[in-house]
Amino acid sequence: MKTILSTLRRLLVPATAALCGCASLNTHGAALAAALDPYTDSLARSGRSGAVLVARSGDIVYARGFGYADRERAVLNTPETLFDIGSVAKVLTAVAIARLETDGSLRSSDSIPRFFPFAPPDKRGVTIRNLLTHTAGMQSFHDTTGDFEQMDRTEALKRIMADSLLFPAGTKERYSNSAYTLLAMVVEQVSRTTWEDYLRRRVFAPAGLRNARFWGDSSAALSSVAKGYVGGVLKGDPSRWPLTWASRGAAGLMMSAKDLSEFTRALELGKIIPRAVDQRMQIPELRKWASGWEVSTTPYGRLVMKGGSSEFGTTAQLRRYVDRDVTIVVLLNSTKGSGDYPHQEITPILSDLVFAALKRSK
Repeated sequence: MKTILSTLRRLLVPATAALCGCASLNTHGAALAAALDPYTDSLARSGRSGAVLVARSGDIVYARGFGYADRERAVLNTPETLFDIGSVAKVLTAVAIARLETDGSLRSSDSIPRFFPFAPPDKRGVTIRNLLTHTAGMQSFHDTTGDFEQMDRTEALKRIMADSLLFPAGTKERYSNSAYTLLAMVVEQVSRTTWEDYLRRRVFAPAGLRNARFWGDSSAALSSVAKGYVGGVLKGDPSRWPLTWASRGAAGLMMSAKDLSEFTRALELGKIIPRAVDQRMQIPELRKWASGWEVSTTPYGRLVMKGGSSEFGTTAQLRRYVDRDVTIVVLLNSTKGSGDYPHQEITPILSDLVFAALKRSK
């Protein structure tokens, strides 16, 4: 029993003390550790693995890795481990569009024929805003074999334009990966560089994100990358996944919990786009979908969030409780099987624990 407990303690990698400096942060950090450590312990015991981070007013007050990033090499997860963030990448694509609009290079009211003059009649009324807010009526996917299907930009554009709209643009909501792949094409056409290079220069750099990587980036192998596990079986390494136009713009990024916290703070400080633009991005078009974000009302105020998952054991969720200035990041690299989306269960529980602990530590 002592050996098992000792192993579990090694699997849980606390970073709160190192990341929190002042007395008030230490007070919050101690309260959060007391509330969250038992829960992350239980996650590790149940076979889950990942990283959790909580920031308040831009300061990290809790950060912890649990379980293995790489079970075969016994590499532990930490707040700096790179995870596949799945569809959370859509937020960064939306921010890239906002950056281009801020620079005067496009308008969210522009219809897609400005960028794709050959757009068929049913899509000529679709705007950039419709693509951003999942109100374009686009199909969910344009691939046939999955996220890694070999597909160049020309083929992806052909497929997206050939797919019929599910409803007239602006009349309903329907989540669409294809819409965000089309937005990545807009980024490239307007900026005259690649989606990846534009994110590096105009999103990562001003936010101070030095470690964020794209799928298939071999340099990421030098860092700690969380491999994906399903039912305890290795299913994939994001640093080796091919990034094609099957998913570019809608997915394709590896980031750490600390990276996502820094990205969120950069938005709040106006380092990437003006603060007023970030706030406008949080306004839903019809019901819940805003520009990259899903918006709802909770007992803790307005929640601006984005989640993502894959069939390879990786799931993620970034939550911004904007009325409380609290950010919660959950990154996971293990699922139990098909249909298991642990971030959807874990993050609400963590939120309740976080706000209860913050209330007690006032």
